[in-house]
Amino acid sequence: GAGRTKAKKKKAAGKTPPPPPEKRLGKHPTQKPIPLLERILLASTNENDLVFDPFAGSSTTGVAAIRHRRKFIGTELETDFIHLSIQRLEHAIDARQSSLESRGEGIF
Repeated sequence: GAGRTKAKKKKAAGKTPPPPPEKRLGKHPTQKPIPLLERILLASTNENDLVFDPFAGSSTTGVAAIRHRRKFIGTELETDFIHLSIQRLEHAIDARQSSLESRGEGIF
């Protein structure tokens, strides 16, 4: 029915809320799902491009950038979200480093 079609469209557009594992380090009220930001970055940037997010929030854009070999700069006014961003970015860097090391590559 119409409800199912609407749900499919939301999912395809990445409008479903982030799953709980994405918020394990903390919550931001408007946090986007990582796959949505990955899709945007892959469509609009190349490896080693610089991605700037002037309203970084919890740095989902930065996490997506790190996962796909983009450089990231983000700014945020709220101290709590800066601390959350640092944790999420460190976790993303550690995961990327582990992945590359398991394949015999370096991170940079």
